Amino acid sequence: ITDAQERAGVKEEKRVRLIEEYPPQPFDDYGDEVVAYRLLKREPALMSNKGTSRPQRKSSYSHGAIVPQFPNKTIVIEARPIDHTIEFNCWAKSNKLANARALWLEKLFVNHAWAFEVQGCERFYWKDRGPDTYMTTGGQRLFYRPVNFFVRFREFEIKAHPNIKQILFEVKT
Repeated sequence: ITDAQERAGVKEEKRVRLIEEYPPQPFDDYGDEVVAYRLLKREPALMSNKGTSRPQRKSSYSHGAIVPQFPNKTIVIEARPIDHTIEFNCWAKSNKLANARALWLEKLFVNHAWAFEVQGCERFYWKDRGPDTYMTTGGQRLFYRPVNFFVRFREFEIKAHPNIKQILFEVKT
């Protein structure tokens, strides 16, 4: 978000900030608008083509390695896919500003989905936009537009297994 605004030549004092939802600071600290994010859902991925199968709860083998620092161990990396639904709320002091920011954010993320995938997302796409809403706090009406995105990451587990070189049996009669 910051990079896109810098490339567009937006002055620093006019740039919209990305913050976590429910910040402790008053809205006025952010100017006329802000984009807040929160996690709506995190669950094991549904692995069929249609996304209707059972979730993949157990990790599966990803790859293995032998590390010189641990000569008697084989390092095994297991992974499991985790699906997330992330909501970005475009908050503003006017409905026109909130609408414009929501459309800008949708286009920005859709056009730059490849950047999320380069950074490690297995899948990243626009899911939907929620209802236009407003609330009044301290006599000030604040408008917000929720925009939801689907993200799939792989969660990795690292396990070390001992390499057994030799087993000796001593048999006494």
